[in-house]
Amino acid sequence: MQAQSKTFSCGKTVVLGALYDTIEQLKWKLLSANSDAGILMAAERKSDMPFLIRVCPMQKDEVEITVELASGAFSDKDFPEQNAAFLLDALSQVIENALI
Repeated sequence: MQAQSKTFSCGKTVVLGALYDTIEQLKWKLLSANSDAGILMAAERKSDMPFLIRVCPMQKDEVEITVELASGAFSDKDFPEQNAAFLLDALSQVIENALI
């Protein structure tokens, strides 16, 4: 699976909060988190396939989120790409709603 990423025009703290909310709303499992480092690991409940999610500050008030399969996880289907895209889309919606 190719890593998927998206850039958001808000601070790291806002994006991390929205990411926790998104994971909860999607009913994914949060496997581990290090907010200071901006690294989370979460799994979609049906597949238990772990995703590594990185929150990387780019510039002032700009953050890039990267979602990829965790090391050692394997899938030969499009399922991981679909889930990563779904997570990024859901995160976009949560951030959009929070900033309104």
